[in-house]
Amino acid sequence: MAVKGWWRRVALVLPLLALGIYTAQYLGWISLGPARATPPGLRYDCPDLARGCAFRINQHMYTLESDAALRPATPFTLTLHGPAVQAEAEWRMPDMDMVPNRARFEAASAGVARLRTALPFCSASRHDWLLYLTLDDQQVIIRTRSRS
Repeated sequence: MAVKGWWRRVALVLPLLALGIYTAQYLGWISLGPARATPPGLRYDCPDLARGCAFRINQHMYTLESDAALRPATPFTLTLHGPAVQAEAEWRMPDMDMVPNRARFEAASAGVARLRTALPFCSASRHDWLLYLTLDDQQVIIRTRSRS
């Protein structure tokens, strides 16, 4: 009789556990499966976005700059110059789990898009950031730094 009760508990807990894992993966809290590799040619260093940086994708030049130095909890505007029809950005930190923070650039004029954003809160007090840009389905990773 005690064995039957144990199986019933397992039968109730397993679906709840599966639903929890599915929800966590759907929300981006966990990642199940292999990490997606990014081609090395699509990584660029831009230590100070306030000074701007330039990069090339598919024979098109782009420039990206911020209107101020990157500081934690301080909003700033990113300006993207280039022919992308659609542009999105997401802040990440190397070897850290971050909450999803994807945002879309808005067109300001022909070939210019802007995004008002801020760095996500980081309790590790690190300054190395990765800006994942998606420009018309092409991903670019910009390595940059914030100031304290």
